[in-house]
Amino acid sequence: MTINEDITIFNRRYDSETRRDCYITTTITDVSVYEVQSLSGEPGKHSDAISYVIRIPYNAGVSKEYISESAYAQLDDETAAGYWTIQNECYVMRGAYFSETPIYEPDIRALGGDIITVKEYADNTVRGSDVVKHWRIGGA
Repeated sequence: MTINEDITIFNRRYDSETRRDCYITTTITDVSVYEVQSLSGEPGKHSDAISYVIRIPYNAGVSKEYISESAYAQLDDETAAGYWTIQNECYVMRGAYFSETPIYEPDIRALGGDIITVKEYADNTVRGSDVVKHWRIGGA
């Protein structure tokens, strides 16, 4: 795996005061990001799409502890700030971004750059040596 970027994960939480989803940021360094450009089409109609494969090594640089999506959902907001997870339909941004306060979806989009929506993920940290353990994210 080629380590080529830093990323920021935006973990979704429900804000009961504003009654909408907010996002907690976690910056992770030393990650592999692979961009896949595809072209499909019918006669007279062409479309292109970009998708991403992100691999986060088990020993990547992150200041928080990883927990499963279901365990993360059970945490209160104060405790959740010390953990990170991967959730379907959360966001990943190429590059480092840090915010001490929750951020809302329109503000994430306004950051610019590549904002990736997580479509699938796998926890491949169960077996193998620390060199091959990783989390895999597929997104668009």
